[in-house]
Amino acid sequence: MTGIEGTPPTDSVNRQGLWRFWFAFPDHSEELFSPFLHPLSWPASQARAVCHEPGTTHRAPNPKCLCGFAVVPSLDDFLFLIGAQTALHNIRAATDFRFPQRPVIVSGRVDVRGAVLSVPGPLQRDVLGVDELRVEEVKLRELFVPTTHYGDSKWAFITSDDRVPALQADRMLRNLAIRLRDHYGVPVHLGLPRITEE
Repeated sequence: MTGIEGTPPTDSVNRQGLWRFWFAFPDHSEELFSPFLHPLSWPASQARAVCHEPGTTHRAPNPKCLCGFAVVPSLDDFLFLIGAQTALHNIRAATDFRFPQRPVIVSGRVDVRGAVLSVPGPLQRDVLGVDELRVEEVKLRELFVPTTHYGDSKWAFITSDDRVPALQADRMLRNLAIRLRDHYGVPVHLGLPRITEE
């Protein structure tokens, strides 16, 4: 496998309040799933990355590989990323995913530990031009579930049936938020993360 040639960042890298997204399948599971390794679920609020490339024994992340959890430092970049991901996944058939349902994109703020690798936008795994970090360990801080009330439905909410009435969709998403809160033990907010002026 061709590596990403990322570089270790300086020791001053921010390790708290970074951004990541997952897929959720409300009709099938209360766990989140990796958007890149679709069979990989997130059973707990904390996870350690391992390389899934056959025959490898190196620690994740590794500069010569795509392994490690991807996180995005900038909320602006992150919102662009999930918008682009939604557009890409809306044109895929529901049967292309882990379950026969298009996923809801759930956003999360995370803290990271262990090894950190800086990956510039042009080398980012989705070729979307967003700078990211690949990290060894992730701990969930809070999650965000989009709802139609927040105007998120056109670009950050994916449903298995685009004709689902908004009221029914919101009920499903609110239920998902409660299930995620109970499963992971972290605050879960309805709506997308917002950029606020400090």
